[in-house]
Order: sequence, then structure tokens, then C-alpha cells
Amino acid sequence: MKNQILAFCILLLFVSCTEKSQESQSEVSLTDINQVKNEEEKSDSLSLTGIKEIPIEVFEKTWLTYLSVIGQDCCLAGVECLAIREIPKEIENLKNLETLSLTLNYIRELPTEILELKSLKTLDLTDNTNFSDIETVSKMKWLEEFYCYGCHLSKEEVEYLKEQLPNCKIGANY
Repeated sequence: MKNQILAFCILLLFVSCTEKSQESQSEVSLTDINQVKNEEEKSDSLSLTGIKEIPIEVFEKTWLTYLSVIGQDCCLAGVECLAIREIPKEIENLKNLETLSLTLNYIRELPTEILELKSLKTLDLTDNTNFSDIETVSKMKWLEEFYCYGCHLSKEEVEYLKEQLPNCKIGANY
């Protein structure tokens, strides 16, 4: 009986998540893209969710100090995964960027252009499970915080980053 109740609860959760995901995916994407295109609003922060790539208009907002692109946890079968796989090289245009948060995405490596962001203090790549580009991160000597929880970096890789970035708080698990 307990197994039947558990199975029913899991099925109910799956159906609920699938319906909510399908309903909200297009709304969230359209809302965020419209926000990006609204040139009258000059906020220094921008958060995007439910997208497969960062719209090019984002990189025209050179005054941004905070950019967040949150992907989607795609552990449910049958749900289209909305997450970015790369950071466009145009990231170099965001010279005022202080915080870049790219959680729950599929980023493997950083473009070399990210090394132009000398104002960047916080880089959060939490839950980018295939991320392995510690060499580029190790060159970002100005970073104050780097988060890579769930990136599956080895203990040796995290220790290497700590050696290369002694003034940077590194949040990681291995």
C-alpha cells in the first residue's frame, strides 16, 4: 500500500511539474526577452530564465552590473530543457559587470573574452555539471567569489583554483 501511495505521489508531482513547465516556459521567455528589448528601462540588473541562448540585445546593455541566467533542472523526462550551453564572446562588452550568475545551465567552458571583465567580482557557475574550464577561471585574479557547486570538479582542481586565486572565496563540492 505504501508503495502504491508513493508511486501515485511521484506521478502526481511529474504531471504537475510538466504542466507548469509547459505553461510557464513561453511566458517566462517572452517576458524576459521583452524586458531585454525595453530600452527605456536602464536597470543595472538583469535576470533571465527559461532560455536556450542569451539574446544579443543583452550585450548592448553596457551599464549592467548584475546578470543572471538561470537554466532549468531537466531531470524530468518529456520536458524540454531550457538552459544555455555557451556564453557568447560579446560578453566582453559588459565591462561594468560585477556579478555573473549562470546556475543550472550546460556551460562547459568560458570564452576567453570573459577575461576582459576586470570589474567582475562574483562568478557563479553552480550546477553546470560539465564545467571544466578551470584554466580560464584561474586567470581571473580579480575575482572575489567563485561558486562551482555541482560542477563535478575534482578536489585537485578546486585546490589548484585556491592556489591560483588566493584572495578569492571558492565555493565547491567534490
